[in-house]
Amino acid sequence: IDFSGPGFEEAPAGKQVSGPAFDADVKKWTARARSGTTVIINGIVVRGPGGSTRSLEGGITIVIE
Repeated sequence: IDFSGPGFEEAPAGKQVSGPAFDADVKKWTARARSGTTVIINGIVVRGPGGSTRSLEGGITIVIE
């Protein structure tokens, strides 16, 4: 997950997240996000009920309004 734009002018923030929840760093960055901040989530891997995994094509880009 990567954050850039307003709230992150000094340096973009980003890290790899494992598991179904965001850690403390990502929650802190989410609180800093404001209008114009871009959040990019890529490299998404999902696990199905049978335990199989697959990578999703593309990613998610969010621009906060």
